Amino acid sequence: MLTCIHLKDCHNLKKIPDITMAPNFEELYFEGCPRLLEIYSPLLVHKKLIQMKVSNCSSLTTLPRKIHMGSLEVLDVFCREKVEKFPKIVGNMERLWHLRFDGTAIKDVPLSIDFLPGLQQTAVDFNQQ
Repeated sequence: MLTCIHLKDCHNLKKIPDITMAPNFEELYFEGCPRLLEIYSPLLVHKKLIQMKVSNCSSLTTLPRKIHMGSLEVLDVFCREKVEKFPKIVGNMERLWHLRFDGTAIKDVPLSIDFLPGLQQTAVDFNQQ
């Protein structure tokens, strides 16, 4: 029945746990987890996830290649210029209204961003090198 995980300052966390067996998750927050290396790929196809925020995880270098979460409304990533690729959006994610990728090394957004018709707030900080 768990619906939210908020992990802050978890200095030994290296991998976001597989929550695919917990179908009721709605919110995931990872803040200040300096050893976090990856986000488990099946997480980005979770059916009920509404908000996902990842910030100040200085070792995170990659995100899963594809994202499809029809219920997602907020995706917020701040990872100190190590994340270089924006995930490909697969299918319609019409509920997503807030998308933020600050402090990353992302240089371009895939054309699949057109699958986000409800987008109202966007902040993608392109690294100008």
